[in-house]
Amino acid sequence: IGLLALAGFTGLYQANRSSFGPAFILYLLPVLAAAVLVTLLAYRIYALQTANYSLEREGIRLRWDVRDVPALAWLTPRHSLHVLRILQEAFSNVIKHAGAEAVVVGTIDHGHSVEVHITDDGHGFDLATSRPAGKRGIQNQHRRAAAIGATVEWDSSPKGTRFILRLPS
Repeated sequence: IGLLALAGFTGLYQANRSSFGPAFILYLLPVLAAAVLVTLLAYRIYALQTANYSLEREGIRLRWDVRDVPALAWLTPRHSLHVLRILQEAFSNVIKHAGAEAVVVGTIDHGHSVEVHITDDGHGFDLATSRPAGKRGIQNQHRRAAAIGATVEWDSSPKGTRFILRLPS
């Protein structure tokens, strides 16, 4: 929807460029920004639904333990995309490697940070030895987290893994 609105406004501007002038661009900036945000939001909802579908298809139960957390004023659309990709990789790792039957997604407000955690009941892994050649998922999670001032960590045992994304408040 947002991309369609953006395309429509771009076409309108191109067709009427001489009659609108530079002020038209300033008038449209808030509308264009809203269209981009709607597109990003729709994409994030789609991605979460896709992750849920993939978990269901693999026979992995999903339970939500999400609590209210404060708004993160620094969380721009670009930062949100980093968060989305970090969490997508975490779900992908559960599906591909964990051998899990259930996953719990939760949030915790620690005051100075907000924690998003994904806990599975799979067989766990050893972070030091589990980086196959050519695979960069965990490395990318670290890189993306650092880019937004966040951290990622894993607590893994033979009874499962808890992935934690800590976002600054």
